Amino acid sequence: MSTSPRHRPPAASATLGIALTAGLVTVLLVRLALRPTLDVDTWLHLRIGAFLWDGGRFDNLPDPWVLLADRPYLPTQWLGQMVGALVERHFGLLGVESLYAGCLLALVAGLVVLARRCAPPTIVALVIPLCVVPALTNLSQRPQMAGFVILALLVQRWWLTLQDGRIRWSVAALTWALAWVHGLWTIGVALNILFAAVVLLAQPTVRRKWRALAALWLSAIALTAATPLGPRAWALPFVLAGSASGRAEEWQPPGAQSPFALVLLALVLMTAAALLFGRRRARRADAAGQLPTRDGRPGAGRWVLLVGVLILGFSMNRLLTPAVIVLTPVLAESLTRALGLRVDRPDRSERRTWAVAALAVTIIVGVSVAGFDASARPVAPAVDAAVDALPDGTRIVGDAHLTGWLVHDHPDLRLLTDLRYELYSPATIADADALLAAAPGWPTLLRDNAITAVLVARDGPLATALGATGAWSVRASDTHYSLLVKGPDPAP
Repeated sequence: MSTSPRHRPPAASATLGIALTAGLVTVLLVRLALRPTLDVDTWLHLRIGAFLWDGGRFDNLPDPWVLLADRPYLPTQWLGQMVGALVERHFGLLGVESLYAGCLLALVAGLVVLARRCAPPTIVALVIPLCVVPALTNLSQRPQMAGFVILALLVQRWWLTLQDGRIRWSVAALTWALAWVHGLWTIGVALNILFAAVVLLAQPTVRRKWRALAALWLSAIALTAATPLGPRAWALPFVLAGSASGRAEEWQPPGAQSPFALVLLALVLMTAAALLFGRRRARRADAAGQLPTRDGRPGAGRWVLLVGVLILGFSMNRLLTPAVIVLTPVLAESLTRALGLRVDRPDRSERRTWAVAALAVTIIVGVSVAGFDASARPVAPAVDAAVDALPDGTRIVGDAHLTGWLVHDHPDLRLLTDLRYELYSPATIADADALLAAAPGWPTLLRDNAITAVLVARDGPLATALGATGAWSVRASDTHYSLLVKGPDPAP
């Protein structure tokens, strides 16, 4: 950890900073991050995990659940999905929410460690709540949560290299672990490139080890193929990006009105201003004959990291959290330098205070998890019962927000499509969208696939068009969705 001839905050300030960090983080997690029900995608992830535990395979077509799949499914999130399914099997959906809460706490702890390595607790108390806010857009009960935790560990390893110039081979191991958990391994590889460039700029001692640095980067890429998926996993994230970018909001760039993106932009500007002010302080310190910190002046390396943050955060919504992970230590360090504060290793008293604060946050978040409604479903009980009464093997069209739940709770049905966008060619996706919009020619897709049930938005175009034909009847409905079945309504 860096040291400098600036003043060190007193112990009381450190305790206050830790308390503020714990309090603000608790409020953000409880009020904004914890969810009362399952995320739309979580149902599908749990069903995939259970299917894999039961020995199921997705290697070939036809897909076991959907009719229109024209590509085999490759479960790049298989480890996280299987862990989630195992937790659900033994502890129910409340266990899944508890697992999510644990990942939340681990991610925040990783951000705290990143910030504390280059800032005193008072600065940490400012940086962490600000950085948690834009990260909230991607936080839900999905395998990517584990990927975010690993990314935080990966950035920690690189930041240590920035401080002491030692190349850490654990970077390759963490990139490999990321490939077992989520397709975010591609972001891990990108961050390895970014930080390698920054290290070469900021650490003269590493430049003489450029061969070792290149070997580290190449080994990290090679290890991503050393998973049960093999080299096939290399192409899939790009296939998925191409298929999902036009449909899934998280794969699209954040809009100008996105509050999370605006907060990220404000933090980048704050960091840039602090870097400029800190540079002026460093010049005055040199003129006074004071020594620089152990990792030298920030220089161009930190500006390169800021550019990387902007590229990550504004390329697509799902990368806002990785952008925040990279930004956290840069913001903490730049504010510390701008304010002329000294950064020392935490002593025993401070470590004890952090431990107490972590325990308090964990207890409060754990109690808040009890508010999760494990019995909640995305449709009313009457609609759920009507879907359950459909004969096994019924071919059904489901609203995109319901297909994961249908696969999870009603696995004996056959869906037209689901949320695994990488299964479908662009033409197939266009046909499915045209059906839900009741565009001209929509009955053809129903007829060709022998669809006999539809569960879609109650007042949506497809429900309205089916009702107008007289050949479909409403079996059950709630305030949002209607289940329509081909044929007359059965006699009561």
